Amino acid sequence: GARRLGFLTYLVTVFALVTCTLHGDAAETTDLLVTQVQDALATHASGDVDAALEKYDALIADTDSFGRLSPNAASSVLNNAGGIRYSAGDTDGAFPYWERAVRVDPTHAESLVNLALLLSEDRGEHETALRLARTAVKLRPEHAKSHHLLGNILQRLGQIPEAHLRFKTAEALASDAQAKRGGEGGDDAHSENIHKRYEAKHVGYLQSTGVSSDNLNGDEFIMLETVSVVPPVFRIKGFLTQQERETLIRLAEPEMETSRTLADDTNIKQGSKKPPPRVSSTAWLPTRGNSVSETITNRAADVLQLDPATRFVSSERLQVLKYTQGGYFDAHHESTAFLNRFVTLLYYLDGPGAGNGGETVFPLAPDGFGGEESGAQQRERGLHDLQGNITAVCEMGARTKPIPGDAIMFFNLDEAGAVDPNAIHAACEVTNGVKWAANHWFKYPETTTRKGSKTNTDEKELR
Repeated sequence: GARRLGFLTYLVTVFALVTCTLHGDAAETTDLLVTQVQDALATHASGDVDAALEKYDALIADTDSFGRLSPNAASSVLNNAGGIRYSAGDTDGAFPYWERAVRVDPTHAESLVNLALLLSEDRGEHETALRLARTAVKLRPEHAKSHHLLGNILQRLGQIPEAHLRFKTAEALASDAQAKRGGEGGDDAHSENIHKRYEAKHVGYLQSTGVSSDNLNGDEFIMLETVSVVPPVFRIKGFLTQQERETLIRLAEPEMETSRTLADDTNIKQGSKKPPPRVSSTAWLPTRGNSVSETITNRAADVLQLDPATRFVSSERLQVLKYTQGGYFDAHHESTAFLNRFVTLLYYLDGPGAGNGGETVFPLAPDGFGGEESGAQQRERGLHDLQGNITAVCEMGARTKPIPGDAIMFFNLDEAGAVDPNAIHAACEVTNGVKWAANHWFKYPETTTRKGSKTNTDEKELR
């Protein structure tokens, strides 16, 4: 289905910057400009985005020097600065950077994608966004994210057949790229140097993360309780404070929109009487820009032992969900070749109350609580056979009760980096009351391979 696409940023390599910088009368002036841009890029790459933004803004404000950059280099600086603003939830602040970047260099594909994303997702200007996204695809037909964004915009405009095609194209391009990197010992390699992968020894197994709990739940350290061995699923009791939960709900409530998937629109177009795959509402909150989101992101990243310089690169925006009576989400998977989310942290924010449904179920979990079929029989049925009957799905496998403040953590990829088919899950129907939850996805950053080595590409995704 359609997924919200994270914005892109672009780093110019030092070599590219030198070759595209306009030559002035004084070589020292040119060298100083190169050094200043290089310093801003290095600061951004280190994860100090506030300091990087100051340096980008200083460059942009010096009109004489900034005018000496080639259009591509100038647009790259503007694009990065806009990305920092956007990651903090400042869409109005990001817009002038990206709009100017496209004016300076109409062929700057990354700025085109970012501006199209903002116009479609945040301003509802889908027709203008469509034009920009089509241009980005023409400039880089091999770029999966451009196709996926185009699919999102087409879906918004009701052009479902082409939207579906764009999503499939994005997935195929991402799969091909993944296979190529795997052949070079890249993305299919083990991920232990990127994040911590906890062992699920047996159901009920309790282990310490070694991360201070800050008195969240009375324990000295944040503890993981194994809910399922295959797939590995853990409960973290009291992961969020009441104040944090209330703040997320307060920030999300005015932004809630009906949750959508591609299957919704396909069923409508075909006049299908099948139940919708998803009945809920959704809002997206940046992980930067407010102390609560930043604190939660850092806490989760500490548990995963993510590098402080890249943890906000890996983190997607928080997806806050509201399920009223009758709400649910059918069996699905979080990760694909395009959306390489290695882990999900699901935060239970509020409701619906004991006995009112809303459990999270992992129907293919043979070692979990309950389930009438053996694991082998369940897997043979597959995801396709599970979809469309949320009641049957929720009678299988491992189930977790929605206890406010708790988090459920599960890995979507196996140890080799491939999608784990056992990690499909569903949100069971809320039979009474209201359930609030939030998904927090972490994905492999494009700046590193899964072995932890630097890539040789000059495209980065810095947040």
